[in-house]
Amino acid sequence: GYRRGASNAAVFHHEDDDTRCLVHGDDFVVLSTQGGVDKFEKMLERKYKYKKLANLGFDSSDSKGATFLNRVITLIDGKPKA
Repeated sequence: GYRRGASNAAVFHHEDDDTRCLVHGDDFVVLSTQGGVDKFEKMLERKYKYKKLANLGFDSSDSKGATFLNRVITLIDGKPKA
């Protein structure tokens, strides 16, 4: 499962999926593969109602921008390095 960060209690890591999550109040940012994000969402929806505002990624169907804690996050065109 998810383990709380040692240096920051708002950061969580799931070692099996290599999924990272930052929590601030009722806001979440999840960094993972799409499969890891999907598993996180399934875990979350078992207990809570939530609204997903963006799914940043390089696929054409993915969002290219989002706002988190009044900060604008923009994905620049390109592919991730392997």
